[in-house]
Amino acid sequence: MTNKIVTLVTGGNRGMGLALIKALHAQGQQLIMRSRDLAKGRAAVEAAHLSDVTVVQLDVTDSQSIQAAVNAIQNQYGQLDILINNAGAAFDHHQRPSLIKLETIQADLNLNFLGTIAMTQACLPLLTKSSPSKIINISSMMGSLTNALDPQSSVYHASAIGSFQGRAQHVHDSARQRASNHQYYG
Repeated sequence: MTNKIVTLVTGGNRGMGLALIKALHAQGQQLIMRSRDLAKGRAAVEAAHLSDVTVVQLDVTDSQSIQAAVNAIQNQYGQLDILINNAGAAFDHHQRPSLIKLETIQADLNLNFLGTIAMTQACLPLLTKSSPSKIINISSMMGSLTNALDPQSSVYHASAIGSFQGRAQHVHDSARQRASNHQYYG
């Protein structure tokens, strides 16, 4: 056990996750960086001069990887005070929903939704050893339901709702154009 706050950050080896690691490190927390690629995680820690940050290989889409990471945290620290679910990615490359392959949607859901749930469930026994403990889920603007429903938002146009609405308007306009090209005699 440690007297420091023990925090696990998934998706910690770059971007927002690495920025969180640096900020929480400056506050004196004991940090565990989760990285799918152990070498990339270690390189990020070394480049940021954070030698006391623990790097754990962890793929949130792999239950064995999750359990191995949780076991390592249990063995080294005996507790977890804060879980920051930051791992995430977009696989659709801004394709229309009607063109995205099912495998791509499954990969997206496995990482961004199911991975967060699996990670949280696996960490709950460690989190209950700390009081108070926290679970923080990080999302992007693309996860905002408010933005997805706002026709003025770029998220709306990238979402299934916006794409459907745009496609429906295109179909309606095309049908109207075809109808106006025909003359009907009664």
